[in-house]
Amino acid sequence: PFAAAEDVLEKGKNQDFQAATTSSAKKRWSIGAPRVLKSVYQDMSNKAASFVQDIVGRKGSAPSSPDSTSSLQVEIPQEREKEFDELFSNVVTKQGIDSIEVEELTREINNQILQKDKVFTELETRSQLQRLDKINRVMVQWDTNTVYVI
Repeated sequence: PFAAAEDVLEKGKNQDFQAATTSSAKKRWSIGAPRVLKSVYQDMSNKAASFVQDIVGRKGSAPSSPDSTSSLQVEIPQEREKEFDELFSNVVTKQGIDSIEVEELTREINNQILQKDKVFTELETRSQLQRLDKINRVMVQWDTNTVYVI
């Protein structure tokens, strides 16, 4: 009889311990949750804003329908294409490079532009690189974001 009573007492202690730890965990969660959620919300908001900036870019750029590679592109006027070609050639010639990363290329091209409201977005750069890839002026390896000059 005493062994059975001790088992019941032991089970009761375990249940009380589980209830106490569960309620303290809930209290900790409810205290920390707003900070965690706020941090996650802020991070996601920043990423969304960056994404929109990359997609929309500067005024006047409008996304067009995706091509066969299923990537986003923008319609760029012919004079803007010529400007990109000249700036691209300047970067390649000045630095004497065989390859460059897309982000670095965008930065180098934009460093040559005097009017900062006319800089190329990364989306525009990618669209132009796809165009140059199609006419075999460059080869782009998109998984590493590397542009190889042909």
